[in-house]
Amino acid sequence: MVEATRLLPPKGHESIPVFLPSGQSVRVFRADPDGNEGSIVPPKYRRPALTAGCIEVGTEYEEDEEGQQDGPIAMITRAIDAIVSRDVPEELEGDGRPKLGVVKSEVGFNVTRAQLVEAWTAFEASLV
Repeated sequence: MVEATRLLPPKGHESIPVFLPSGQSVRVFRADPDGNEGSIVPPKYRRPALTAGCIEVGTEYEEDEEGQQDGPIAMITRAIDAIVSRDVPEELEGDGRPKLGVVKSEVGFNVTRAQLVEAWTAFEASLV
């Protein structure tokens, strides 16, 4: 029998939810409730999980130029930069922040309001 692929959450996270566009989700744990390292992730969730920064058990986290994992917040921050650069009024809130739905479409995975706020803070800090 082939052993199922187990994934770990992005570096620095103990767990992370992975969403499909349909709204279905699965949670990837560093220490799975079954007692093993990583979580078994069904095939339909693997691409969104890898896009969100998850890695296969037994592989090493890749480092970006600044030495930090290129996880979901970094991806959301880049999406914010792209959306703000386009400067399409329909994509922005009244205060200039991108709309949550536009950010979700840009990154290709579900983004929570908390992740958007964290990424916005990082985006603003990068402007200084």
